[in-house]
This record gives sequence, structure tokens and C-alpha cells, in this order.
Amino acid sequence: MLVSFKVKVLVLSAIPSLVETWTSGFGFKLLEDEDKKRLTNVNLMLFPGTTLLTKNLNEASSAQESGWIGFFFFFIR
Repeated sequence: MLVSFKVKVLVLSAIPSLVETWTSGFGFKLLEDEDKKRLTNVNLMLFPGTTLLTKNLNEASSAQESGWIGFFFFFIR
């Protein structure tokens, strides 16, 4: 459904005890330093002690093609 809104990347802030659940169960990956730099111009509410995770919704294209145009950020506690 999010793809229909042209969302290409999901970014979420996970508490440390649930990082493994998000990565192994839902296919999220740790946000790389290079990708964090791309988010510097985006207003995000970050919570201390959480880990940023990402999931590319446009799996057919490479990471370079997908870029960060249209992403969705949410926090799960």
C-alpha cells in the first residue's frame, strides 16, 4: 500500500531489545552512516537510546536508484 503512495524507504526508530525482531522478522536493516547523512536535511523526531532501521520497498531497483525521495518514518515502542 505504501508503494502506491510512492514511498520507497521505511525508516523506523526501534528500542534495542526489538532490533532483532525488526531485522530478522520484517527484513529491516541498520541504517548505514551514509544514509544517515542523507537524512540530515529531514526533520525527524529521534529518541535517545533507539536504533534507526531501514527497509527498501523498491526491491527491484538498486539502492542508488531508489534514493530517499519519498520515505516514511515511524516510531514503534
